[in-house]
Amino acid sequence: MNDITIVDSFESVLDGSAGIVDTTIDLLKEDDAKSIPFVSIAAAVYHIGKTIHERHHLNKLIEFVAEIEAGTVDENKRKQYITKWHADRKKRESELEYLIVVIDRFLHKDMARMLARVYLAYLEGEILWREVLSYSAVIDRLLPGDYEALKRGNQEDVDFKDAEDTVLRLVGLGLMVAHGKDMQMPVGGTLTIPITRNSDYNVTYFGKKFMDIIG
Repeated sequence: MNDITIVDSFESVLDGSAGIVDTTIDLLKEDDAKSIPFVSIAAAVYHIGKTIHERHHLNKLIEFVAEIEAGTVDENKRKQYITKWHADRKKRESELEYLIVVIDRFLHKDMARMLARVYLAYLEGEILWREVLSYSAVIDRLLPGDYEALKRGNQEDVDFKDAEDTVLRLVGLGLMVAHGKDMQMPVGGTLTIPITRNSDYNVTYFGKKFMDIIG
């Protein structure tokens, strides 16, 4: 591996030399992954790729890298990312190790793409690392259809009666909040917000910021 580190390999993604942005991801084979710097180093260091589970992880890493590369086509942004990247190599290594572990937890490749956009927002200075941690945990717990429901939550008078479990999950993740007509301030001063089918749901600031990042 010529002593190339995980940090060095990811820089090649940021500077656009990974070369997979125009590749059809579904056509990439395991051998092709070896030509992608960050993915090949991660596979070697963390022994990814032997079992079905590991190959699935490998595919999610490829999706992550492809999204990062797609998000760094603007030359000015690319320079900004690389400048920040060089600020603290030890910190970058810790971040990448965390991202690799989180990606392994994801069930779907779409989640890896979401995480890539979150990380790019962090490199661009739009969010803090603690927000990366929060949003990565949110992504890990999303189920198919959740994000579509979140986008609908920005609309007025949306009827969620057929997606109650989805909305309750989004409320639990802090992405939405319910404003029921029967809200009361009981003795003791604690506000209760009943989650009922008659409630109006709104996206929280946390959820809106997530939507802005994911797109």
